[in-house]
Amino acid sequence: MSNDAIQVEFPAELMWPEETKADAELSLQKVIVDLASKSGMKATTFNNTLTKRNAQRAIASFNIEMEGVLDDAYAFLAGLEAHQPKIAVGNLRIRPGQLRTGPAKQGVVRVQVDLWIYWSSDA
Repeated sequence: MSNDAIQVEFPAELMWPEETKADAELSLQKVIVDLASKSGMKATTFNNTLTKRNAQRAIASFNIEMEGVLDDAYAFLAGLEAHQPKIAVGNLRIRPGQLRTGPAKQGVVRVQVDLWIYWSSDA
C-alpha cells in the first residue's frame, strides 16, 4: 500500500466561471431571481449571505425568500436541481402562507432558501 496522495480532479460541473466573487454573486442572484419568476414564485426578499464553510474552493452565497403556490415552489426546486453549473442548497424552509382569495382559492407557501456555489476565475 502506497502513502502517495491520490489527486482527484475537482468536478467541472460544480464550478462557476467568474472573474471575481462579486461577479459570482451577481450571476447566482440573476439565475435564482429568473428561475423564481419563471416558476411563478414572487421574490419578497433576497441578499448575499456569509458562508461559514471551510471549503476547498471559493464560495459565493445568496439567500432568497419567495411566495407562491406549492406547485410553483416545486417547479422552482426542480429548476434549481436541473441547473448547470450546480447550485447547492444550504438551508431550505417551506411554510404555509396566507390563503389566496378569488375564484381559484389556493394555499400559498413561503419558501426561504440559502444557496451557494463554487466559483473560480480559472474555470
